Amino acid sequence: MALLGGEKVGLQAAMACTVVIFGVTTTGMLHWFTGPYVHKLWHDADRGEVTLETLSVFAKPECTRFALTDVQIPTTIHPLASFSVGDRVFYVDEELFADKALLAKLCPQSDFSRISLNDGSEIETNVTEEDENYWAELEAQEAEDEIRRQQKRQ
Repeated sequence: MALLGGEKVGLQAAMACTVVIFGVTTTGMLHWFTGPYVHKLWHDADRGEVTLETLSVFAKPECTRFALTDVQIPTTIHPLASFSVGDRVFYVDEELFADKALLAKLCPQSDFSRISLNDGSEIETNVTEEDENYWAELEAQEAEDEIRRQQKRQ
């Protein structure tokens, strides 16, 4: 025992195990909490399908494809659960989601009869051509602002 350091080796091993268990546990808890967050979403209106991207526990993209008819109200107590498909829950940030009509289909439990915008105005969820133009202009303005910010950095 004297060659291995005696009790010090046992204490070092116990400390190493504690650190590993703490790291695995906190990573698992963070993934459980943030796992449903949808990073990217594609909607095929012709087929009525949605493809979305979440991240795995190792931060690798995971794609899920489903029909809009498969969307259900989540029955879990998960804090980040906008909708469920099968046994999986997903979360979309309602304030950042541009397509409010699709959002109303994905989150049927929420009241999207009127959506408040950042400029204080409100829109109906029945998206009109005027609404689509507003969102297109808003996205174009945000893109221009981002280009200006990048040019200032250079």
